[in-house]
Amino acid sequence: MRRIAVILLILWSGVAHGAETPDDLAARGKFDEAASAYRKAIDASPEAAEKGLLHKKLGDLYAEKGDYRQAATEFVRALRLNRSFTEDERLRMAVRISWGGEYDEALKEFNAILTENFANMEARVGRARVLAWSGKYAEALAEIEGTLEREPGNREALLIKANCLRWQGHASDAIVILSRLLQEAEDFDTRLGLAYALLAKGDRSGARQSSALLVPKDRYQEKEAAALREELERQNASAIDMRYSYYSDTDDNTLHRYALSGTTLLGDTGLGAAYHHTDATDLFRHNSVDDLSVRLSMKVIEPVRLGAGAGFVRTHAAEDTTFFTGNVQSIFDVPNGKAGVSFSREIFTDTAQIIAHGIRISNTTAFFSQKAADRLSLFGSYSYRNYSDDNNTHDLQLSPVYRVHEGNPSISAGYRFRYLDFARQSGSGYFDPNDFMTNGLFINAHYERGGFHLDLEPFGGFQKFRRFGAGSSDLFGSIKGSAGYKIGRHLLCEVSGEFGNYALQSATGFTYHLVGARLEMLF
Repeated sequence: MRRIAVILLILWSGVAHGAETPDDLAARGKFDEAASAYRKAIDASPEAAEKGLLHKKLGDLYAEKGDYRQAATEFVRALRLNRSFTEDERLRMAVRISWGGEYDEALKEFNAILTENFANMEARVGRARVLAWSGKYAEALAEIEGTLEREPGNREALLIKANCLRWQGHASDAIVILSRLLQEAEDFDTRLGLAYALLAKGDRSGARQSSALLVPKDRYQEKEAAALREELERQNASAIDMRYSYYSDTDDNTLHRYALSGTTLLGDTGLGAAYHHTDATDLFRHNSVDDLSVRLSMKVIEPVRLGAGAGFVRTHAAEDTTFFTGNVQSIFDVPNGKAGVSFSREIFTDTAQIIAHGIRISNTTAFFSQKAADRLSLFGSYSYRNYSDDNNTHDLQLSPVYRVHEGNPSISAGYRFRYLDFARQSGSGYFDPNDFMTNGLFINAHYERGGFHLDLEPFGGFQKFRRFGAGSSDLFGSIKGSAGYKIGRHLLCEVSGEFGNYALQSATGFTYHLVGARLEMLF
């Protein structure tokens, strides 16, 4: 009866004032006039239930236009004011609320529907979808498995399961499910998921072929297709990257570094070239380095990607000297993560004194990254480095990272352990401790809005070591961050900075600061 009363009130208001009703304006496609009329009717309505109904109508109007963020706001207001909507109406509103990014509000409504009707499979699937979008993959998969026990062929549930697996880093498992679904029937969301899964596997050609088959049917799908095209364009684009950084520490070392690099793709093979110039000074020296290198990376077989590079470095000190450099790297997929090994031959160029000694380093490293749970990841590496001044070191690093907050901003917190031990103190100008040990905590935050992005990472803890027979232990802290702005699709400008007294962030083990700028162009 209340709905009839509201409808009659709107019709009477239109007739009495010789004007079209909000529904009439909406039917004729006069969006702005209809939205304004609905808001006036909301302000004029005396009862909460009436206001709720009008908020729903306004939400439907925004949803039809494709503005799901504003539609979600109106639907949330409608449900808070009026609980007499049918189950189907509430379900549609909850789905659109989730499309608008209001995940907590959508979950609240899905939960309310399931409390009243546990057998509502659409609500159960909707709840799983929102859990997945919120980064709660384990909860989403548990919900999906329960749904699939009742309806093994539920297409939407299988799609959500595939996307959860993809977001967890199991792209191969996701591809199996998505390919099977597409053999049964073609649809936009499944095709979109397959394109992203192929992209995650490094199969850019397959991702392009899959994206070409997308047929958007509404504004929402058009936006999704455009986002995929932009990501494909970004990953397949050639790039020129220019960088500058300035470093100084409390031991009177300063460095100016300039870098110019370019990358391009030939199918799924990456090619790159880079030039670096380093200008280093201290109280007694002024030396420089020029470094030119090329690099190639390719997928050899499905789980393995290989990379290799070569180049030469010319140091300008008391005498000019040329050294050849090279590196080889293999990265392969493992269950729930990646692992790899690398071998490199490089030159140590972090201070003017180090450049003067012409110290070469042979480095062997093994590393892994592992997703242990929905929000928990593990990272680790071991390196053995041999120095040309008759020194060597063992370097072990371990770090669990927990994702505290999904979305924007994204926030992670973690612990870092590092153990480093040199054979001796060489006197060549670099920090070469015995039994160096770090225990530290860090927070990483990333925020995006429009073309702007901001990253911050404070890091602090306890460090101890021995050097020249004397022990040292103290607290340390550092903070680094970057801010950038993307101009269109093809230009990125970024500034960065870092400051701290963490000994291993400085080649000399002293307090340091670093500032830099970057310009990247895609074409």
